[in-house]
Amino acid sequence: MVCMERICSYCKKSLGTKEPVVNTDVTHGICPGCFASAIGRLLNLSTPDFLNFFDQPMLAVDRSNRVKAYNLPFSNVLLSGREKANDLEWGEFIDCRYSKPAGRCGNRPPCCDCSSLALIRKTFQTSQPLEKIQIDLTPISEDSFLQRTWTVSFAKIQELVHLTFQDAGLPN
Repeated sequence: MVCMERICSYCKKSLGTKEPVVNTDVTHGICPGCFASAIGRLLNLSTPDFLNFFDQPMLAVDRSNRVKAYNLPFSNVLLSGREKANDLEWGEFIDCRYSKPAGRCGNRPPCCDCSSLALIRKTFQTSQPLEKIQIDLTPISEDSFLQRTWTVSFAKIQELVHLTFQDAGLPN
């Protein structure tokens, strides 16, 4: 069967194929990243309020690698209800052993191998979402709440990169 190619009307990302109604031309839709961005702008929500619309654990990082906000599912599931300060550098937030003292995240030789930091930066550079990427956070401190391999999606929404943790113990 010949299928229609679906692409996002905004970022032009491929959304796969679907059975044609009448013809096999291209059809348009909206990808999750562009949808989230549009909803946030339409509702004029703060970043924490926007993140709390989602059931999956999420957090938002700015261009200087600082965690600006996280949602309630992130707090409840990954932090076990503990509070974690916002505006910490990524390495400080995830308890990376190489981020000490403060201000060192992204500025030391081990940071070149940090897959999560590289993916955050890549998402900023390309503005293209990255979906269901395996990231290894085992080099961080042994007592960190994030020490394991995660499946994470990255999406640039306005001036932040949002990370969604897909396999955090919540139903999909």
